[in-house]
Amino acid sequence: MKRAKGAQNGSLSWLVPRPGALRGSEAFDRVAADVVTGLRQKLSDNMVRDNSQAEGVRSPAWKLLDAVNYASTGRWAVVDAP
Repeated sequence: MKRAKGAQNGSLSWLVPRPGALRGSEAFDRVAADVVTGLRQKLSDNMVRDNSQAEGVRSPAWKLLDAVNYASTGRWAVVDAP
């Protein structure tokens, strides 16, 4: 599917069919399929980006949680000592 120039910068201008593209049901079906394909690709790209960003947050968060658990275990050992 050939996208409009605005598709690269987050614009949805590629969703608007070209003038005269909706003549006849075959053309309408083709345009509808192109729009659905474009939306699926955009969704897929966004999911990949979001998962990558989430992984960047999860890793430090798990390290911090491990450090907190380690520190609290040490403190309990001191408190529980006879």
